[in-house]
Amino acid sequence: MAIEFECPSCSTTIRVPDSYSGKRGRCPGCDKALQIPRIPIPGAPLQQPSAAAADPSPAAATAPAPFSSPQAPAVPVAGPSPAPTSGPADAVPAAAGTLSIQTDGIPPLSGLQASTTSSVSRSSSRRRRRRPSRALVIGMPVAGFLILLAIIFISLTENLSGIEGTLTGRLLVQKSLSETLIPWADTGLSENDRDTLKKVLVDRPEVLASEAMACRLSSDDDGIRVKLTVTAGYQWCAVDAVSGGGSSLGLWLRQQRQTLTALRRKELLAALQNYCRDKLTQNSGEQITINAVQVRDDVAMNAAVNVLGYAVLGTAGNKSRRPAREDSDGTLYFCVPRGSTSMTINGRTSPATGLLFPGSYTVELSAATEASGPAEEAADADEVEMQDKMEMQDGAADSDGEMTDQPQMMMQ
Repeated sequence: MAIEFECPSCSTTIRVPDSYSGKRGRCPGCDKALQIPRIPIPGAPLQQPSAAAADPSPAAATAPAPFSSPQAPAVPVAGPSPAPTSGPADAVPAAAGTLSIQTDGIPPLSGLQASTTSSVSRSSSRRRRRRPSRALVIGMPVAGFLILLAIIFISLTENLSGIEGTLTGRLLVQKSLSETLIPWADTGLSENDRDTLKKVLVDRPEVLASEAMACRLSSDDDGIRVKLTVTAGYQWCAVDAVSGGGSSLGLWLRQQRQTLTALRRKELLAALQNYCRDKLTQNSGEQITINAVQVRDDVAMNAAVNVLGYAVLGTAGNKSRRPAREDSDGTLYFCVPRGSTSMTINGRTSPATGLLFPGSYTVELSAATEASGPAEEAADADEVEMQDKMEMQDGAADSDGEMTDQPQMMMQ
């Protein structure tokens, strides 16, 4: 049998063996001294009067009760408590073995320890069961993020696989495209070298002539000016690539714009600075050969295009050429054999990075029309004379009777 009651101060439920009936102790929750309720034990012998009770003297009559005296008998530290009279089902293990007498004579009610510890343990166990594991807390967001990446990758892959189809283009009657300006700051020259090169190109503009086109380099105070002109057997065609390429092409351009712009810019500056150094060396009297193909493709054409124009090649009449110009709206200008009705656009391969463009388009060309872009209506007198010289040069065949498309240096 056990005595169960609540602490009047903190309402902690206290459960102690009935052998503590009528004694004093301290609450295990708030450490406040309290009186254990006195409960009569059925069948227990009546308590014998103490010596003080048998003494009829007045001093004995006024002595305090044993349970409230500071010198009250201590709860036994060891040994079993008196056997209860109730049955085995009501038996409560003695907790007196863990008690100690305090200096003020009030033992702590540590009989509650087993009960409260068990209750706290059950509560903690329930909290542990309710709390998700650390692996689950960390793993679920990570798994969700990986799934999201997979969805984005699949979506982008499917979209990029659609960079193909048919585009429309129009043939132009103009022979020259408008000039492209390369600022002097891009040359990396000192002020003295810049002035020297400017004078050289003003006095003797340089022309790189090939079977299909001529690339003319001149200069002024703003920089080096580049003009491209087709020969008699060729003409310009304008292809509305971005507007006709669909959302897949637009997505590819957004993804690759930063990377390809940096590559194009790096290639342009390296080729331009090489040309400027070689031209100055040549002007000093030293015999040196300028790489005409690199100047035409990596300088002249590279300076006139953007991301798409840098990454593609146009093929017509079994000849593949880079775009000569790209407008801000994405219109590409190619040099094609005169009378062409179609061409294809595919990715260009860079020695440093591999294939630059993963798509493929077929272009249907319409009849020649007046220019609606950066093409100029006619060449000036100097360019007419330059074209005549180019046509005479291009009319010379090699030993097999085939024309060459490698540009040749020609000074005016």
